[in-house]
Amino acid sequence: MSGPIVVKVGGSVLDELAHMPVLWRALAEAHDMRQRGCGVIIIHGGGRAIDAQLRALGMQPLKRDGVRITPPEHIDTVVGVLGGVINTRMVAELRQAGAPAVGITLTDAGTVSVMREDRLGPGMGLVGRVIGGDGSLFSDLLDCGRMPVVASVGTEGDGQLLNVNADEAAVGIAECVRADMLVMLTDVGGVIGADGELIECVDSESVDELISSGVVAGGMIAKLRSAVEAAEQLGRPVLIGSVMQAHALLSGRGGAGTRVEPTRVRVMRALK
Repeated sequence: MSGPIVVKVGGSVLDELAHMPVLWRALAEAHDMRQRGCGVIIIHGGGRAIDAQLRALGMQPLKRDGVRITPPEHIDTVVGVLGGVINTRMVAELRQAGAPAVGITLTDAGTVSVMREDRLGPGMGLVGRVIGGDGSLFSDLLDCGRMPVVASVGTEGDGQLLNVNADEAAVGIAECVRADMLVMLTDVGGVIGADGELIECVDSESVDELISSGVVAGGMIAKLRSAVEAAEQLGRPVLIGSVMQAHALLSGRGGAGTRVEPTRVRVMRALK
């Protein structure tokens, strides 16, 4: 046990915040069982809540390959929903479950560095990506026994607010804190194959095939690509699974969710 666990909680899950006691208890217990400095860091999205608020204000939600397009007129709503309503409600639920949760954003104390996204072509608007960070705020909070709960919004160097895809933010945080494990919790049990069955293990090559064949679509594209990147950078598997499997996933036990393995692990196994 040399680093923290980073857990990404999907926006679709957060529609039922008050009805997920299993999740809150699992996160609280996982944090409590780990030694000081190696607890749990949570990063969250909030897509459906953002969509609902945008529509209530007469604006149309926009996405490309599962990533939210964020024109300037949308950014205040995105930041308000993620950094305000959802983050505060999550902290309240976690504290009710006994977790010493503290709400922050990617930009607090400059812990995570963010820049304008340019990899998905023009027209993405105020969308950012994590480009580094020293993880100092996370270390300070974890050393005090606190559980950071992070809203996936940040700022450029000039102070411009940016919306950051939560899957990519989770990867960036996992890298900058040298996480022991990255777990992505969603409303499905993992990656589902063309036959409707759970795929227990994938790597970069098989993920490309799943995307190109159309078996994987929508938000799962960004999730899997982020998981592959994280697995390669961390040198260990990334887990994707349902919140109802949270206890098993956070303990690292097999048989739950989909394991996204780094390519070099697959190669080494093939050579044995």
